[in-house]
Amino acid sequence: MTDSAPLNPDHVLIRQFLERPEQPVSLDSCELATLLRAKIVTFDASTGSLGLVFDPPASLLQGMGVLQGGIVSGMLDFAMALATLARLPLNRACATVSMNVNFIRPARLMRYRAVAQPDRLGKSLAFVKAQLLAEEDNSLVATATSTLALADRG
Repeated sequence: MTDSAPLNPDHVLIRQFLERPEQPVSLDSCELATLLRAKIVTFDASTGSLGLVFDPPASLLQGMGVLQGGIVSGMLDFAMALATLARLPLNRACATVSMNVNFIRPARLMRYRAVAQPDRLGKSLAFVKAQLLAEEDNSLVATATSTLALADRG
């Protein structure tokens, strides 16, 4: 790692949240996170479980008034990558290698909570799982598993 290598902006936001976990942190590190109005809201250090909330806009609805599947997948991917980053030192980074998503019910226009937890962090790979829940009734909307590559940044 070189001192000039920039920090991952998501890693910076996670560290900001971990310093004051009672205060949600908005993800403004990329346009999609901003569009989804994503916020980090919980972290359980004992399990590595990280919680995010999303409030997607109506512009992301398709067909029968449901969120496009890529958007649902994106919310789960954000949660799994951020849960992984929360467990990594600042000199490490991660990138999704593969992801499997199961859509349980239609994702209507509402606020969502994603909860992700790493199952295993190795030297070069992380294995992570996540759930997407409708905030209004805590119903399960989708689940996902992911493999992420881990590497030194810079």
